[in-house]
Amino acid sequence: MELPIYTHLPYSGPRGKEDLSRNHINILSSVAIIALPGEQGTATEVSLAVDYEKPVIAYSPQKHLVEHFPKSVARATTLREVEEFLARHLAPTA
Repeated sequence: MELPIYTHLPYSGPRGKEDLSRNHINILSSVAIIALPGEQGTATEVSLAVDYEKPVIAYSPQKHLVEHFPKSVARATTLREVEEFLARHLAPTA
């Protein structure tokens, strides 16, 4: 599911961790983050997820595609692993 989030914030990509970056809204608006292979903008979003202590996992069967993500981020290699990650982090609290 995609949901556009319109902001007046001008920065992304290499400037994605700066205060005027819309990446902060993307991460803070999420309950859990599944990162797909991407470039510097994706890497800054993943780094923000770590900084904000959001649950995050990188999905990539090929390790080299996500090696530039923070080392603390686990990598899922199957969709089943992604489903299990989501089940853990989206499950209703008792």
